[in-house]
Amino acid sequence: MTTYAEIKHDAAVQLANSTPAVTFVSLTIAGIPIQDWVALLGALFILLQAGYLVWKWRRDARIEQERRDAAEERYAEDDL
Repeated sequence: MTTYAEIKHDAAVQLANSTPAVTFVSLTIAGIPIQDWVALLGALFILLQAGYLVWKWRRDARIEQERRDAAEERYAEDDL
């Protein structure tokens, strides 16, 4: 017997599998040629990668600053 969770999972997988085809058909119907939407998706990918790198660098800098602050607090306590 198939459970509701399995049906829900299978539906989500099938939806994810159909997304590229639906996107392609939608853009083609909208009159955007394949060369243009490939270029747009490439530019979107580059922007997403750049955003991820900025986020990662800021996170790493914050973590490093927190580490330095914690080390300074430990050394300050040792001096007392």
